[in-house]
Amino acid sequence: MRDFQVKRKTNRWPYWLGMVFLFILLVAMGKGVWGLVQKNQMARDNYNEAENRLVELEKEKKQLMANVAILKTERGIETEIRKNFSVAKEGERVITIVDNNQTAATTTGDDNNSAWSWFINIFK
Repeated sequence: MRDFQVKRKTNRWPYWLGMVFLFILLVAMGKGVWGLVQKNQMARDNYNEAENRLVELEKEKKQLMANVAILKTERGIETEIRKNFSVAKEGERVITIVDNNQTAATTTGDDNNSAWSWFINIFK
């Protein structure tokens, strides 16, 4: 019986070697699975982002189609021309309103030192 016990103690190293190999294999597989999980999450985020962008583009398309429909009418063309250019039909008058706040701010100051005020206005 003693021979059996001694023999059993000497044959335990292949068991531990196999366990170490399985542990290394498990760690390597876990690393691969973790990489797949991260890629899956990234793909899901990209899909959601693309889906949201598609919804935005569809809304923009509807708005543009509505604008095109308006521009196909004579009234829509007239409105756009009046908005972009300062024009009027025959018999109409155009009133242009000018904001005086900007001109008042530039004219205030000391007129005695015009060279000095010119130099300061360079940095404004």
